[in-house]
Amino acid sequence: REIAAREAARAERRLRGESAGLRSRLERPERTAAEIALEPGRRVRVRSLDRDAEVVAVRDGKIEVRFGGIGMTVEREDLEPSGPAPPSAPASRRTPRTRPTGREGDDLAAGAPHELLLLGRTVDEALPEIDRFLDRAALAGRTEVRIVHGHGTGRLRTAVRGYLARHPHAAAHRPGRPEEGGDGATVVTLR
Repeated sequence: REIAAREAARAERRLRGESAGLRSRLERPERTAAEIALEPGRRVRVRSLDRDAEVVAVRDGKIEVRFGGIGMTVEREDLEPSGPAPPSAPASRRTPRTRPTGREGDDLAAGAPHELLLLGRTVDEALPEIDRFLDRAALAGRTEVRIVHGHGTGRLRTAVRGYLARHPHAAAHRPGRPEEGGDGATVVTLR
């Protein structure tokens, strides 16, 4: 009963969010995604959630945003401008964002995320995301990453850890320490 009640509450929240997103689209004039100059730091409105967020990164047509302490990946078409673009330095003064350690993979590592947020995802949605995430992290030369799956019923945590036990990029994995999210996260050591 408790699991069914939680799933019903989650479905109700999702439907309310979708309803609010649809309502906000009807009330506001449509802006095309091409009108938005997306860059880290830009304030945007996530239409489907009817919430303002900040762009964290733009990768392969997917936009990583954060609002409050929550991060998520959204489609470009689900965004609209919310505030002014962040000030940018003149082109001649810009410097690449890399860590100067002299290793070849540093440029890639600077752009590869060190954390994957799977909160609210099903097992079927999460496993392909984990695979892509670990591929990018291994390609970038990362040695350790964190997957945040939350506590919930434990179904996602069990599936994530079982998947990691067989994944070719994962040398080892462990539950997060308290400051890393505790048992709601899994820290992966990469090969």
